[in-house]
This record gives sequence, structure tokens and C-alpha cells, in this order.
Amino acid sequence: IEAFDTGLSDVAGLKEKNVVKGYYYRGMSRMQYMKQIAGKAAQGIELEAEEESAMETIIPDAYRDLTNARKYDTGKMTEKIDKGLAQVSQLLLQGSLAALNSTLGNELKAEEKAEAYDAIVQMMDLYTEGTPDFYMAYDIRAQAKLAKGDSAAALTDFGMAAEKFQAD
Repeated sequence: IEAFDTGLSDVAGLKEKNVVKGYYYRGMSRMQYMKQIAGKAAQGIELEAEEESAMETIIPDAYRDLTNARKYDTGKMTEKIDKGLAQVSQLLLQGSLAALNSTLGNELKAEEKAEAYDAIVQMMDLYTEGTPDFYMAYDIRAQAKLAKGDSAAALTDFGMAAEKFQAD
């Protein structure tokens, strides 16, 4: 991942086809790293601090990489990129929904809940930028906003969710 970070630090100096490949393979590398970390956690192996920290951002970062790959793609990698985006999109939605559900009935401090709701809103903001027609992202974001007490913004998102659902 670090090698891709270095290579993508100045995309202006790269050929367009290499920019697409760089973003795509960095996104897929992040997905693989996430799977390795999740596998360790599932086996009960204690995660290192770096791994725990990566779990908070790796899925949104992989999503950003793949949407950037899509932006630069001239059609040669579209199928691969879309397949990767489908995988990471599901993880982004599932992670947001799991985070939302974990705050309900939980004895988290108000500050911890607010942080969780903010993270959910940010993830769904990211998701709706890349996939603006999927109603569930608006619904999850609306629930997080409502839980935070922002009922006006939640109502707007619930309306968007209903509109996207009916169009589907």
C-alpha cells in the first residue's frame, strides 16, 4: 500500500493508464489487508495498534481509490473496477449499518454515540457521491442524523430514500 501511496502522490507525472491501475490496485490491496486483519480478529489473535487503526479507515479509503480509478478509466478496466466497487460498497453499507445498530440500546457515552453517528454520516456521504441512486445509503444516513437529533436533515434524507426507492 505504501508503494502505491508513493506512486500516486503526484498523479500528474503518471500516464493516465497507470493512474487508473494505481488507484485500482491500491484499493484492492486495502481490501486484501482488511481481509487479513479480519481473519486475525476472527481467530482471536490480538491486533496490533496499526491494524486496529487501519480498520477505521481502510474501507472508505478503498472505496475512494476505486471511485478514483473509475474517474480516470477509459473503459479498459471498467469491469474490474465495478466488481471491486461492488465488493467494497457492500462492506461500506454493512459497516455503517452495524455501527448504527451497535449504538442502539448500548450504554455508550453520548460523546461516543455522537462520534459513531458522525462516522456513519461521513461514510454514507462518501457512498452517495459514488452511488447516488441507492436508497439504503440515504436511509442509513437519515437514521444516524435522527439519532444525533438533527431531525430536519434526517427528514431530507428520508425523503431522498423514499424517492430513490420508488424509482428503483
